[in-house]
Amino acid sequence: MHENGTRWLKARLEDDSPSRLKPADLHDDMVVARGRVRDELIKRGVLQDKAKDVADEWCSKFQVVELQGRIMGHWSTAVCPWLYDRQTDGAKKKAVLIFLNKSSTWVDEVITHQQGRSVLSKLRKRTWLHTDNTLIRPKTGANLAAPNGPGFRKPEGVLVDTTRPIHLIEWTDVISALEFKYRNTKALMEDATNYMSEIARFILTNQIDRRYFVGLLMLGTDLFVYIYTRGGSSITTPIDMYHDVNDFLHCMAWFKHADLELLGYDNSIIRNSRGFRMALNGDAELAHGAMTDIVSVIYNSNSAIGRSTRILGLTYQRSLAETDNLIVKDVWQNIWLASDGEIHKLLEDHGRIDETRKLLGSGFPERIHKTPAEAGLTEELFQSWGTSPQWDDLNVEGMYPWHLPIRDNRFSVKPLEMTDGNDGQKALDSVSNILKETTTASDTLVHCRTVFRTPAVRCTWFSCRREFLHCILDSLLGHLEACRRGIMHRDTSDGNVWFWVPQTDPQYAVPEWYLSPQNGKPEFCTLEIPAPWFPKRPGMAGDFGLGLNMLDETGAANAVTTTGTFPFGTTADSKEAPHLTHDLESYIFLIWIVGVNFKGPYHQVEHWPDPPKPGPIPDNSMPNDKASDLISSKFQRPSCHWSGKGQPSTSVKRFTATQRTSAKSGDEEFERRNAMVPEWAKMGSLHPRTEPVLRQKRALTYEIFDLSLHPYWKVGKLSDGWRKLFNLLWPTQEDSRTINSKRSSLTHAALVSVIREMILLIPPADDGAPSKVVVENARQRYSSSITRLVNVDRYKLVPPVCPSLYDSGASVPPPSSDPSRSALPSTPSSYQFIEYNSRSMRRTSRKRPSDTSASGPSPQAGTSSLQSAGNTGSRTSDPMSNSSGKRRKV
Repeated sequence: MHENGTRWLKARLEDDSPSRLKPADLHDDMVVARGRVRDELIKRGVLQDKAKDVADEWCSKFQVVELQGRIMGHWSTAVCPWLYDRQTDGAKKKAVLIFLNKSSTWVDEVITHQQGRSVLSKLRKRTWLHTDNTLIRPKTGANLAAPNGPGFRKPEGVLVDTTRPIHLIEWTDVISALEFKYRNTKALMEDATNYMSEIARFILTNQIDRRYFVGLLMLGTDLFVYIYTRGGSSITTPIDMYHDVNDFLHCMAWFKHADLELLGYDNSIIRNSRGFRMALNGDAELAHGAMTDIVSVIYNSNSAIGRSTRILGLTYQRSLAETDNLIVKDVWQNIWLASDGEIHKLLEDHGRIDETRKLLGSGFPERIHKTPAEAGLTEELFQSWGTSPQWDDLNVEGMYPWHLPIRDNRFSVKPLEMTDGNDGQKALDSVSNILKETTTASDTLVHCRTVFRTPAVRCTWFSCRREFLHCILDSLLGHLEACRRGIMHRDTSDGNVWFWVPQTDPQYAVPEWYLSPQNGKPEFCTLEIPAPWFPKRPGMAGDFGLGLNMLDETGAANAVTTTGTFPFGTTADSKEAPHLTHDLESYIFLIWIVGVNFKGPYHQVEHWPDPPKPGPIPDNSMPNDKASDLISSKFQRPSCHWSGKGQPSTSVKRFTATQRTSAKSGDEEFERRNAMVPEWAKMGSLHPRTEPVLRQKRALTYEIFDLSLHPYWKVGKLSDGWRKLFNLLWPTQEDSRTINSKRSSLTHAALVSVIREMILLIPPADDGAPSKVVVENARQRYSSSITRLVNVDRYKLVPPVCPSLYDSGASVPPPSSDPSRSALPSTPSSYQFIEYNSRSMRRTSRKRPSDTSASGPSPQAGTSSLQSAGNTGSRTSDPMSNSSGKRRKV
């Protein structure tokens, strides 16, 4: 054990008061010991790297030097590996993890001695595991089919609270991670932070209850605490494990005992043996909140920076007999932009219709009515299911326009709150508050939630061609109603056009409509139905997070953030002002790209081979850093910059709606289409929205447009409908106007008319019910896709530890916010955050003499945080590298 640490711990264990060893004495000893060791190492050239093989010589003398003098500022090599060595190996890394666990155990012994063994049942039992040779698996955000491809990583160590075997550990289990390098240099620090940022992304995208990530970097004897958020990151000054004993023990105890909220978890989401539950805040006027069950993850962004949108399916049991099926959009919104909740409040205001009419004049779009056949098909499905969305279909000026999500006004749309680790008070859950006093360079993102009572399924889970086109048609009608109320959507994509369903359940995502195995006739819910019939679920235009309020001049700030979601975005020049026609153009691209990439019902997506030159996929057509800068300039706010901002990792971003895998050999039709389809039009494309892509989209010919379509979309005379759709935007023999001219004249009525013609051109005999096998397979795929992040069957939660059976090596029970933990003694912090530059990267610790604590090393669980770990200086470090995932040899 450390000589200082041994004497200090013994003094506390033998006497309730540390009278035998005063903090001042310990500090003086540490100063002398530190100076002696530094002088010796500098003399021998270890720190200045002027001598070779001195580490072995110094290590051989270490046992002798350790016994010289009254105090020597080193841990015994029998306890902690020699960390000045220039070589490292797996055995040393494993020994370091054992040492970290022992360090927190010693703190537990001090706490137990001071407060009695009864406190053991309240202490958390988190454990550091050595995973240098273990690939940790992702649940999302990667190619899950690859055995060791993107998404799989081998961190040196991970902090967990589960008893799962180490080879079964997943990113959903990881609380924190450790990256180890043999010494502290600028190059090794950059390599370590690059790798740690990759780890942070996988944790943030795989854990639905994670707000930010806190990790450890160990470079030689220097230990750094690393914080990674959605909009910035920070790192502490080094803690010298040999000399800064108090700081080191405080840090280890903090990681083991701090409340999970202070380690980056969302305390409004609770994990129990049945799954995850979410607490929803009630609207201020209603003063009503609710505890709901999370039953599905409908959409989960693969990005850990920026908005990081996540849409969850919830059930809210109002009473024993009443259960509401809801969805909630969880997003990190730029504080200067209108949130989804605020936009939907505007959509509920029918008085805006007249205001928009005055604003647009002759360009105001009039309402398009449904045909009797369209209304009849949907009504039949409502009667079969015994429920409907409750839109104000017949009332043009109703509060809930048709084919738009309905906000649940029982719940608040205000940003969420967090616990400030410095004072324990509630504060706005924002990136700036998370990184409070650690850095000034971060994006102005705030955590928001909006609850809707219209569950949904994305449009690619269509049952047949006609249902998909009807979904697009309905979505256009909803988009039209939003425009009539002065809201421009500006984010059309396959993920934002939805089917309404009673609940996010496989039986509604994949209706029980199939050919009977007995007689080959179509059935719906075991009842025989006419062959032309199909389950027409109503479509919706969803996700107004980037919506533009056309009636608010300041709302134009939203316009600079994006011009459409890649690859569906407009071909207009980026400097062109936002217009309704840009959204209509996106719908044309959406219909065509679905025809290119989907080869059958229920999300049967084409798997394209990887292109030769990979690159990052942007969440939107404009990178996050440019969007942030434009928003700041619009509001005359200073722009913030943090390293790597707006450059997502290839390994995280490359897999979107599909996972790019190799095509089967011998498929001539596929090979022909693979060569014909533009790379940007392939789902999972690695091409960003660049000028070459824009030129390709503008110059798209009908030959490429037609030959790129999957044969599934060429039944009957549907090719005539595709030609009419092409003619709406690109020059043809019938209409030679330029793409800019045609785009500016696009209307909802024109696009709806073409879609209706396309529906009529599909022969019902060629677009009938799928087989029962297809339906059963689709239900399994859908169920897996929405539950893999909320399925807790994999967890084996550890029960509280019995005091009489206390074992310092035991696994940890899941932490909780137990008020009784506040009885643990508090400890002033002495960590600092520094500006990351070459002069700061040195072995010397920057501990302040005034910060030496007279109290014990015990953390005040639930109230300490990394903000309380340092109040001065700043350093921004977020190297969002496009790492290939291979470990760098050191």
